[in-house]
Amino acid sequence: MLSIIIPLLMIERKIDIVTIGFVFAALPLVFQFVRLFFGAVSDIIGRKLFFTFNSVLNVILVTIYYFAFSPLEYLFGKITEGIKDASLWSVNRASLLDHRKDKRSILAKMIGIAHIAYAVGIIIAGFLIAWLFYANTLIFCVFLGFIIVPFALIIKSEKKRKFCIKTTFNILDIRKKSKNFKRFSLFSLIRGLSFGFINGYILPFFLKENNFSPEIIGLVVGLNMLMIGVFSILTRKTEIKKLVFCSGISYSIILFLLGLSGHYLAAFLIVIFGITRGLDHCIFETIISKVSNTKSYGGDVGILTTGLQVGISISLALSGFIITYFGFFGLFSSAALIYAVYFVLTYQTFKKI
Repeated sequence: MLSIIIPLLMIERKIDIVTIGFVFAALPLVFQFVRLFFGAVSDIIGRKLFFTFNSVLNVILVTIYYFAFSPLEYLFGKITEGIKDASLWSVNRASLLDHRKDKRSILAKMIGIAHIAYAVGIIIAGFLIAWLFYANTLIFCVFLGFIIVPFALIIKSEKKRKFCIKTTFNILDIRKKSKNFKRFSLFSLIRGLSFGFINGYILPFFLKENNFSPEIIGLVVGLNMLMIGVFSILTRKTEIKKLVFCSGISYSIILFLLGLSGHYLAAFLIVIFGITRGLDHCIFETIISKVSNTKSYGGDVGILTTGLQVGISISLALSGFIITYFGFFGLFSSAALIYAVYFVLTYQTFKKI
């Protein structure tokens, strides 16, 4: 819900596009730095503490956004959001990898369910903004945050070892990782550079510039998320090289066409784009399942996603300038070309594995 509410609220409160880009750029950097540390620590002391921390921060975060009006206050919200998200995503994949043998399938299913939930929240948020306005919709989100807390508290705690700084740094030492692990970590940076041009505030702002109402923006972005979720699950057993090829071609073509389109065609392409993003997410979960070590799932996932989040942050910081000077075509075509590079490198690597 917040992924739609916050960018539209910032536009409503007359914060300029370049400033919005910089504010959103803080999120992936904070998220990744904290996630890396949390993931490695959870490999030592267990996962439950981080699920609980996330549930409490859900309530605190929405409260911060409720009272935010200036760019600095939204920046504080994004920093808090980064810590909140990191406390969940540093342990959720690792928790599944700890207990399941069908690693690729279960990770793809998790990412699919997560995006289906995103879709429901985004669609609901669009209509709530129209019916209740922004402030009351945020109050509704506070109550949703309270619901999460008891679910986190009933997770079974698994005691592992006592926390040790040296052990944490050993887990995060990329020099000890395999050649393919290092290669995919670099590819993740390229993927992130492409993602940043379609992430955060970009799609809601693009649709708003095409004169769509909040409820239609929520519906279109929500359907995009729904497609991601459904196709992440449906393709989880597809042969990986076929998946990489289909994703790479369709991803770049649709993004390029999106930059040339407007209004109803743009909305349709965004929904269809969710299908190819679903394929992409399934590929990334496959990479995680293949190269992560059983003794350091949390840390390994954190390292693999470091390049991704750094790339997203760089692109988001540049996005406001690119939109201002080159329009959305410059933004989406850049994302398409960068993703084509990622696709070729990933495909070549999977051919050798």
